[in-house]
Amino acid sequence: MKKLLRTLFTFIVISFHLQSQEVLIYSDDGAWEDGIIALEHFFDNQNVTHTRLYAADLNAGTWNKEALAILFPGGYAYNYQLAISLDAVDEIRSYIANGGGYIGICAGAYFASKTVAWEGGVYPYELGLFDGTAYGSLNYIAPWPNYTMTDISINQNNNINKGSKDKISVSYYGGPIFTPNPGVEIDTIATWDSAENTPAIINFEYEKGRVLLLVPHLEVEESDDRDGTEFAAELDDVESDWAILESGFKWLINSSQTSVINNSEGNDLRLFFNQSTNRLFVNYNGNELKSITIYNLNAEKVHYSDLINSEIDLSHLISGVYFVELETRGGVKIKRKFQKQ
Repeated sequence: MKKLLRTLFTFIVISFHLQSQEVLIYSDDGAWEDGIIALEHFFDNQNVTHTRLYAADLNAGTWNKEALAILFPGGYAYNYQLAISLDAVDEIRSYIANGGGYIGICAGAYFASKTVAWEGGVYPYELGLFDGTAYGSLNYIAPWPNYTMTDISINQNNNINKGSKDKISVSYYGGPIFTPNPGVEIDTIATWDSAENTPAIINFEYEKGRVLLLVPHLEVEESDDRDGTEFAAELDDVESDWAILESGFKWLINSSQTSVINNSEGNDLRLFFNQSTNRLFVNYNGNELKSITIYNLNAEKVHYSDLINSEIDLSHLISGVYFVELETRGGVKIKRKFQKQ
């Protein structure tokens, strides 16, 4: 009986951990189907599990709050406002504040802003992750509801952009520029060449979580069918925009609350294993770590290091379940389980 319970407990823990590695893509009223499909193909390419999320789940509070990130795609932000209750919006905000990740693309970026200025009207929005105003549409790029290719300049001072091009051509389809309120700090990933170098893609921390807001539709591959859609196939785009989206996503999940342990010193440990890069990310807010040891299910030591880095390359490990043991210089030992697929 004890063996059965132990097996059942192990299965539950492993299943829960696997569930926490998914990205939730809002797919209800107002969400743009082509954008959803393109995002699903992008995450398939990254070997990241994704699940469609509906307003009923949000409003009932039955969604997975241990997910890597919640993503609101392009579409109609006003419909998001109508479909999602104020209590659900508060719950999303709390999820981000406690270490979750938020990605907003076009309408999803409007939805995350405290104020939306759209076509001459000004509207307060409830989620308010971005403390500022999202102004749109940018009719001097393409009058709504038209779309076009346009250039953005990549901010090479943002660590997300290391090794990227200085400039890429992207699709614009009704999105905003971002204007933060006085005293609000954000990081700019890219700016609009045709809009006086105003922010087009931004990232910032929201309490313990992280937020990535994109106006251009980087999920869409205009001249490539690997995004699974025919949208904008008539446009000429010689480059893929997925590299910037991938870099932004990696930044986002490095801080997401995939595994959080409160130890006796009142500090937090965050662990995330990235299946696509075979790297374990370690973020410990407390005493300096003394060592990291990793064991397989047979209790065999497969990794040990007293040279502590924020990320550990585990590409040499075979697929399976592993245990991480971290010891602080204060003598505290912390253990956690993860799975390599």
